Amino acid sequence: MRRINHSSQAIKSFQTEAARAGLQQSDKLMFTWLANTLQGGVKFVIPDANMIFDGGDTTRGMELVRLPYPVTVLEYEVEGLIGDEQVCAPKRIALCISPSSPSLDAIEGLFCDHQSELPTRDDEDGIYIVAMFELAGAWFVPPVLSLVRSEPDPISNPRRTASNSRWAQRFRMLPLPIEASLQSYSGTDKQITDELLQDVHDEVNAAVAFCKLMNCSNVHEQVIPAPRAINAARARKGKLPLFEYRTLVVDVTAIPRDRSDSHAESSERASPRQHLRRGHIRRIADRVVWVNAAVVGAHGRIEKTYRIKGGRNVA
Repeated sequence: MRRINHSSQAIKSFQTEAARAGLQQSDKLMFTWLANTLQGGVKFVIPDANMIFDGGDTTRGMELVRLPYPVTVLEYEVEGLIGDEQVCAPKRIALCISPSSPSLDAIEGLFCDHQSELPTRDDEDGIYIVAMFELAGAWFVPPVLSLVRSEPDPISNPRRTASNSRWAQRFRMLPLPIEASLQSYSGTDKQITDELLQDVHDEVNAAVAFCKLMNCSNVHEQVIPAPRAINAARARKGKLPLFEYRTLVVDVTAIPRDRSDSHAESSERASPRQHLRRGHIRRIADRVVWVNAAVVGAHGRIEKTYRIKGGRNVA
């Protein structure tokens, strides 16, 4: 998987915004915090979550929604459009933060100033997610902090949650005090809420899919070191470095053969029509494994994966 370097670009964008004349002090603090938190987070490059994760009930496997690091940065790209205005924003970042991470200390006071508070800081049930995407050469942050919990939250506000009731009990949006971003939204409260939900949808899905995948027993991370020579040249030019990042590796040898596949191949009757089965979680005895997306049906099986242990990337 290629290095895409979104974090370095976003950090530079937020630092530039924080230094802009006339910016409100709370906005300056927020943009500085975003840049610093991105810089200190452990970075992963992942595929588009919509292409790797099975659809259906999004609440399945929620017990696996735990971050591997207190601040985890997910960089990815999508093909498609967002928002009612059909704005193309392929470069994405999901900044994911554990509730107990000290990185939240710097902005907790801002929530109190806006008569709000972070609902959970003293446990690990859930993750906070800040969505980011590039628009017209600058990085934009919708002014909400998303909270996804593995267990239902009885105080979830339905005006700030998704329409699916089981999912709504696990998801909340908290106002993120960035006045510069808030000015991009207008309309009734419901219209603004719907637009915000749309703007954070992909990053929340990416974070949840990543956690479920990361916590499967047959998945581990592979570190891609930062390029020293390139970073030395960038430093001489005053540019931010390219960061070390990680990718996920799926060990397909740890996955038992799917009975439905073997049955389809051995049956004399007509095989089902060839189709794409997306990646999904499979529970085996006392463990959980990840099964890669695959094309299954009449002509056998073709794996689609991140990286396969002992092999090469498969398209």
